Amino acid sequence: MPKPNLNLKEVVQTRLLKDEKGIFGLGYPEVLLIFLVVLLLFGPKKLPELAKAVGDAIRKYRESSSGIVSEPEKKVPAPAPKEDVLIKAAERLGIKTEGKTSDELAQEIAKAVAEGKEKTK
Repeated sequence: MPKPNLNLKEVVQTRLLKDEKGIFGLGYPEVLLIFLVVLLLFGPKKLPELAKAVGDAIRKYRESSSGIVSEPEKKVPAPAPKEDVLIKAAERLGIKTEGKTSDELAQEIAKAVAEGKEKTK
C-alpha cells in the first residue's frame, strides 16, 4: 500500500484547521459569517449598543448564577444553643431558671411535662 505524499506542514495545517474551534464550539468561519449577518441586519451604528446589551446580559447571568450557589449557605440559621432552648422551655412552663444548670433544668422540664400529661389523663 503506497503512503500518501503529504509533508509535515500540510498535515499540521489540515489538522489544526479541522480541529480548531472558536466560540460555543463553532469554527472561526462560522463566527465570522454570523458577525457579518448581524452587521448587515443591525448596521454599524447599532452594533456597539447590541454588543453592550449582550455583554450586560452575560454579566448579569454570571452574577445571578454565582448568587444561587451562595444563597443556601446564607439561609441556613445557626442552631440555638442547648441552654437557650432549655431556658425558654422552662420559662414557658413557669420554672425558675436562675442559678440552675442545664441538667437540672432538663430534669425539672421532664417532671413538669410528665405531671402535665398525668393531669390531662
